[in-house]
Amino acid sequence: MEAATASRAPTALPMWVHVLHFCVSVVLLVVASALSYLRAGRRTPNSVGFYHPHTSDGGGGERVLWCAVREVMRANPSATCVVYSGDGVAASVLATRARERFGVILPRAFDVVALRRRALADPGLYPCSRWRPSPRQRDPRRGGDDAFRPAVFFDTVGHAFGYPVARVAGCRVAAYVHYPTVSSDMIKRVKARRVVYNNAESTAKSSARTWAKTLYYRALARVYGACGRCAAVVMCNSSWTEAHVRALWGGTASASATATATPRVVYPPVDVSALEKLPIEGRGVSRRRAGADGGAEGGAEGGAEGGTEGNAEIEEAKEEEEEDGKYVVSVGQFRPEKDHALQLRAWARVKARENEARRDAGETDGPEWKLKIVGGCRGKDDERRVATLRALAAELGLKTSVEFHVDVSYEDVVRHLRGAVAGLHAMLDEHFGICVVEYQAAGAVAIAHDSAGPKMDIVVPSAPREDAVGFLATTETEFADAIVEVMTMRADAREAIAARARARSSKFSEAAFASGLRDA
Repeated sequence: MEAATASRAPTALPMWVHVLHFCVSVVLLVVASALSYLRAGRRTPNSVGFYHPHTSDGGGGERVLWCAVREVMRANPSATCVVYSGDGVAASVLATRARERFGVILPRAFDVVALRRRALADPGLYPCSRWRPSPRQRDPRRGGDDAFRPAVFFDTVGHAFGYPVARVAGCRVAAYVHYPTVSSDMIKRVKARRVVYNNAESTAKSSARTWAKTLYYRALARVYGACGRCAAVVMCNSSWTEAHVRALWGGTASASATATATPRVVYPPVDVSALEKLPIEGRGVSRRRAGADGGAEGGAEGGAEGGTEGNAEIEEAKEEEEEDGKYVVSVGQFRPEKDHALQLRAWARVKARENEARRDAGETDGPEWKLKIVGGCRGKDDERRVATLRALAAELGLKTSVEFHVDVSYEDVVRHLRGAVAGLHAMLDEHFGICVVEYQAAGAVAIAHDSAGPKMDIVVPSAPREDAVGFLATTETEFADAIVEVMTMRADAREAIAARARARSSKFSEAAFASGLRDA
């Protein structure tokens, strides 16, 4: 009897089973707690939360934000709109900034949800930041003192790593992607060990670092694609961006189990209607300008790219701006990827040819060609970059032919655009290129990098075609060749290119953006 009872006694489970049960229980508890936390707080129906951590960078992305807010307000007058911002300023201040810097007037008031931990998105906090800005994410319902959970979480910067959090929180995710965090082009350049703005020379020279970075990029691309598939609506700012997002995200799973969100191109809004008022004729003629001396480097706060304050500045520029001689303008923030150093080296080649032509013609005086670099600084790093560029200009013997106009007002940007014979933009894989469109609208012949947005969407067709609307280049020599060709061609030929480019720029108007946003 005792033997039979003993044979029916339960066998003790192995220790690993108990450990596994405990770990699974803990994981389930953590997941349940996270879901409960993410779905807690005030959920506001018929509401849109616009995620844009930096609302004071002055670039084209900020213009997209405010135009998107305006169009949502117009399309849905009863919707509650909030902006997730880490700038620590009131909604009224942001609305004033949108009006004064970009000419965007919002139909009604909105609320601001403070991102008190915006510093967590700083790539400098992460060990791989020298390889690429690290994955950034944000809990869409956490703000200042309140938790806010919108019906639609609208990311206007492209931080895809936060989409799963927003999706789990019960939000429908809409995305406007300016630039893919990682792309096949980046991986190819790393594998080829090319030294570019996001691949340091120390990494390119090391086989081990190159292997590790390639592995990191590929892993990042997989995670990035998985996160992107949480978006229900996906808009991209150019054909180049759309192609990469489609390759990485595929047909993105939407909030509906049966629907699929396909990335589509919605070009960013450019206020071309105001710039089109500038005259195309008579550029490069030596004249005197009444009023300001044109060389100041002060100006209103903010960047020099992607904004307008309306027609008043255009009219004032018409009356006051008269420059001495021919010049090329370069507009853009002083970021490393803009490659201002390439522009300076190309300009050194241009000046060498100009000086040689002057000597051959026996000219000893007259206004020399100039390059005006106009841009905004976001902080100390950009200011140091400007100092380095000044030193490079001096080293190349360009001190008298290159002007730096830093953090100027949009009124001054318009003045520089009005007299420019050409506009220069040298960024590799510029996702779109708002300033290139501004060159076209303003009547300056665009000379842009032969890649991405300018190549696929803006400078189409390009020289040497007879119906060209601008020039594309890659190397210092190619940029120099294009600049010299524009500077020396007959005025009527140059004006014909500018006129065709201006006609094409209407494709990128605010009205076209609003229509694309509604259709998406």
